[in-house]
Amino acid sequence: MNKLILLMSRRFLFIFFPFFSAEILSSQKRFPSHRPILVSHNKFGTELVYSMNRSAANSGIFPSMTITDALSIQSNCLILEKSMLREQFLEQMLIKELRKFSPWISKKTNNSFILNITGCSHLFNGEKQMAKKISLALKIIGLSSSIGIGDSPSSAMAAAIFVDNHSMILE
Repeated sequence: MNKLILLMSRRFLFIFFPFFSAEILSSQKRFPSHRPILVSHNKFGTELVYSMNRSAANSGIFPSMTITDALSIQSNCLILEKSMLREQFLEQMLIKELRKFSPWISKKTNNSFILNITGCSHLFNGEKQMAKKISLALKIIGLSSSIGIGDSPSSAMAAAIFVDNHSMILE
């Protein structure tokens, strides 16, 4: 008897949260979304931008910039202090939510997760529909995200970070 062996290529879904810390803090304190918000952290005695909201990013502020430089670009920024406890709590909540889509989840950086979705996407009518459902669930929580899917974790990450649309699949 010949045994048919099907080789399934592995597929990965990468979720990048460009404004993670700022969105956590601003949603809990109910600040208006149009106001530039910076999340600061101290590194070697220097106050740096850890995260910011979309409004601050659109004005040219980026992570690791000094707070002084950021304020010279946008003087009406609201500055909040980084809260590791809030972030850890939300990360645990996110992992619990993402387990609905795949049992294989890994935190890549402070603002990203990778899911091995091999064999899971058909449960959601395909990869695009799965990505849309994840994006909607994150939007309901109040988080902006960029999602990419690919054959390797690196290609999924590239699709999420370097492609303009919110859900890109690399074949």
